[in-house]
Amino acid sequence: MKRWIISAIVLVLIMALVLTPLVFGQEPPPTPPAVFMGTAYVNNVAVAGATVSAWIAGDHAGETITEADGAFDLLVEPGPGNTVMFKVAGFTALQTHSWENWGEEMMGRTLFPFDLHATVRVPPPVRYGAWVDEIIVTYVPDHANAVTMIEVGELDVFTWGIGDPILYRRIVEHPGVDYERAFGMFNELTFNPVGPVFPGSGKLNPFVVREIREAMNWLVDRTYIVEKFMGGMGVERWTALHPAFPDYARLLEHVRPLELYYAHDPAKAEAVITEEMEKLGAELIGGFWYYKGERVEIIT
Repeated sequence: MKRWIISAIVLVLIMALVLTPLVFGQEPPPTPPAVFMGTAYVNNVAVAGATVSAWIAGDHAGETITEADGAFDLLVEPGPGNTVMFKVAGFTALQTHSWENWGEEMMGRTLFPFDLHATVRVPPPVRYGAWVDEIIVTYVPDHANAVTMIEVGELDVFTWGIGDPILYRRIVEHPGVDYERAFGMFNELTFNPVGPVFPGSGKLNPFVVREIREAMNWLVDRTYIVEKFMGGMGVERWTALHPAFPDYARLLEHVRPLELYYAHDPAKAEAVITEEMEKLGAELIGGFWYYKGERVEIIT
């Protein structure tokens, strides 16, 4: 009897030794990549061209770009964790997903229909003064009267530009009046290139010549006009790019040489104009140009 019990114990031990590797030596099946498909929203609006990224335990696990309608197709590789977090356009989405081997299988990947929503909190606007309950619009055609009304408190805002140097100094020197400078207007000379003579009158048009039109850049003193006629309320300008705008600074290396080349030079302008006028058949007599016996007139 004792011999049998011992044999049974030995047999059990032997079976345990044999079976143990078979039970604990098996590896779990590999976790397939997951594909999350849906639409990405920011503040409940589908976003186009936005980056949708996946994160597992803080590690980047994949990203894609949304289509025009906000649709996305995001492949996510398995990572060290079972919770997938998402970001839409850099903002953390409200939705997360647990990593599980379930869902629709397709080409060795698990498909999950899944929409993402991210919320961006927009800070409230900065308040300047009190909110108004009523706006009264008044027509004041005279700029001087408008400035006076602002000074005495009968008008809160005058929204039309003021180009009068005297009024400008008055506004600047008044301690109770605030103002903003704007660069919206410009003055320029446009030349009529018809000719060389005007139809009907037969009068000579000097501006038919390109070189004469160009010479006007050297003849006109822009600085003098700004300082004397505009009272300093302006800036010199040579091109279509306004000096106060960003494009002017971006293209400064191209604009500045033009400004230097066409700087005020009346002697150079006179030389060019004289040469070209003589080519047209005009004569300089007593400081005036004549064409076929008649004085050349500039019609403005």
